[in-house]
Amino acid sequence: DGDNAAGKGMDDSVEIVDIEDDSNNHPQKGGEGKEEEEEEGLKKPSFETDIRVMAVGDEPAPGAGELARVQIRMPDGKRLVRKFRGKDTIKVIYAFVAQNNDEAKGGKEFELKAKFPPQDLFPSVNDTISSCGLSGEAINVIWK
Repeated sequence: DGDNAAGKGMDDSVEIVDIEDDSNNHPQKGGEGKEEEEEEGLKKPSFETDIRVMAVGDEPAPGAGELARVQIRMPDGKRLVRKFRGKDTIKVIYAFVAQNNDEAKGGKEFELKAKFPPQDLFPSVNDTISSCGLSGEAINVIWK
């Protein structure tokens, strides 16, 4: 019974902490929870910030496992060709674009679309490049 009560208390306290008790019990944790709630409605700015600073890593060498070669077409007509690990997420491609284009570095938001008809890749941002079948594909960058 003690474990169940403690478990229930933790569930209830999470809800209550977000409303009232966070400053008294866990100021840092509660503050983060509030920020996450606020950012949840504004996922794109949070996402844009993440991709500008996340580590993309070097292009993998041949023999480094399953590789996915993609061509990225920028809005100005420039093409970037790069190999990624097949197990990398689509978010890594977003980060690569955000870190290799001056306008994107400055915070200009963009979409990535691939295949025909063009499909927005954002809903699959946490899926792997291989699972989305993007190896050998051209990905178009479109400014918002």
